[in-house]
Parts: sequence; C-alpha cells; structure tokens
Amino acid sequence: TTEQDLALLAEIYRSVLSPDNPGLDLPRTLSSKGQSRDFVRFKNPFILPYGGNEIYYPHLPETHLILETKDGRSCERSLTLPLYANNPDYLQLLRQNDLFFMAELSDYSAADKFHVTFSLEATPYASAADKDRWIHPLMAAKEDDDYPFESLMQDMTRYIALSMREQGDRTLAGLVAGAPCLIHVSLELPPGSAASEDKPAITLPIDPERVPGLRKLIDQALEIYEMVTMDPRDPGEDRPAFD
Repeated sequence: TTEQDLALLAEIYRSVLSPDNPGLDLPRTLSSKGQSRDFVRFKNPFILPYGGNEIYYPHLPETHLILETKDGRSCERSLTLPLYANNPDYLQLLRQNDLFFMAELSDYSAADKFHVTFSLEATPYASAADKDRWIHPLMAAKEDDDYPFESLMQDMTRYIALSMREQGDRTLAGLVAGAPCLIHVSLELPPGSAASEDKPAITLPIDPERVPGLRKLIDQALEIYEMVTMDPRDPGEDRPAFD
C-alpha cells in the first residue's frame, strides 16, 4: 500500500465522518450503526449497471478498520464505507492498486456495482495442447453466448483473485508475464459517474500449472457450459437417444 493509496482510503473514511451523519451523534444508541449505514447508502445513489434508469441504493458489508495514531495507539472500527461506482476516490483506488481490485473481484463486489466485461488473450507461452484443450474452447464460448461466458468468467476471475490477493504485485506481474492465457477485466462506469478518467481494468493470468486448482475449475466450467448450451434435440455422442 502506497501513500497515495492511504490518502484515498483516508478520504473515503473521512466522508463518513460528516457532521450530517446521524449515526455519529452522541450518545450512541442501538440504532446508530444502522443510521450511519443508511447515511452512506442514500447519499450515494447511482443508476443500475445493467441498463434501465432505476436508481440503485446498494447494500454494502461493513469494512473493518484498524486505525493507528502517530503516537502508536490503535483503535478498531467497523463502518459502511462509500465504496460505490460513483465515488471517484474508490475508482482511483481500483485503478492504482491491483490487490484492492482483486479483493473486490474475489467476493463479487465489483459485479454488484459495475457492468464487468471480460476478454481473453492467448500468449506465446500457450502450447498447442493448451489451445486445443481449454483456451480455444473458452474463446469459442464467448462467441456462442455472452451470458454463460460471463458467468463462467466471473467464477474464474473470482477464483484467481482469491488465490492471488495475498501474494503481492510482484507475484501477479510474474504470473501475467509467463501465463499461456490472460483474462482482461474492465469495469464499465455507470451513467452519472463522478469520474471522467479511464475505466478501472486489470489483467489476470489463466495458468493452470501455477494457480493451484485452476485446471479442475476450467474443466468443470467447460463441462457445465457444454451442458447449458447443448441443443436438447442433439443427444450427443455419449447420450442415449429416446424416441
């Protein structure tokens, strides 16, 4: 985490400590936490990411913070933070901190706030066997039907992000540099977004040899995709035909 990251986190945290937030009034009551949560939610509406003009007030889990003062004291707080798609500080944090981005991808948080787009790229490190077994089938899935492909990509992206979010930027860069296939993830900014800069994006490695368990996930995903998209009139080679 850099000083720039900490500055953005401080701005996000400071926005909750507004004198207008009724949840911070003294004395605190049993309803204070809910009041603070609703203050953040209703102050940050935005248009749903998947079309239409419906205003959306998303629910977010609390963020657990450990704050340390300059004299060495520390305190813990749990707050609902405005980690919303119309918050420019949140968007900038996604742009500049890959570990934070992966944390958002690892629990589907990004999919609740953005229209997430995926694209695949085979690299020079892809063997002919890799291309035949899983790279070309994954690419063909996108051409056939966007919905099953996006669901498959969300699961795969979440798995890779979970596997790598504790390993650091250098590990991510090393895996991306040598992976047989890459997945490019972009977050489309919703209408009315306060940010005017580039949309947040990240590139993750699809490397079954170096990400434990990924090969099994790919095989299962392709099997499920084949079942979902199979023409019910075609029994397939291994399925009995019934009159």
